[in-house]
Amino acid sequence: MTKEKTFSRRQFISVSKALFATQGYTGTTTREIIQQVGGAAKGLLYYYFPGGKREILGCILKQNGLEKLGHLEVDLSRVSTTAELETALMTTFKQIETIFQDQAIYQLFVIAVRERLLLTDEEASIVTQAWQQLSETLGNALSNCQVSSKLGTEACHVLGQVIVSIFQKNH
Repeated sequence: MTKEKTFSRRQFISVSKALFATQGYTGTTTREIIQQVGGAAKGLLYYYFPGGKREILGCILKQNGLEKLGHLEVDLSRVSTTAELETALMTTFKQIETIFQDQAIYQLFVIAVRERLLLTDEEASIVTQAWQQLSETLGNALSNCQVSSKLGTEACHVLGQVIVSIFQKNH
């Protein structure tokens, strides 16, 4: 009696995510995905994903994981000096880096950046929404901070956007 291999939708997504992150969407073929999954029939990929590779990309983005950025808690209300503010912001950066140490989240981010021209508006918003939430969280925290509250709410929100932009550019 031989045991048949079973292949899941999740396997196709996992393999595709790794391939898209390393080779890019256009650099990855459906044949490679099938081989990496373990030799599933080509028809099975299209059974799970009638839209083929493009549908897999959409599923990867919808799995997200970047929402952890948007839910990051930043409390600067007890900060009273510039040095404390700098330390608190560096701690926030380390928290963001920790989120990106998760391989799945890092792969998602790489795919979203690399394939940004292929993304639908909905898919792009999945990625950008987390960064916007983080920017808003930082702006609110800076508004509640003794050191930076003197700048005013609007300036603190702009500063939050600048901090997120710097982080994105450097990482």
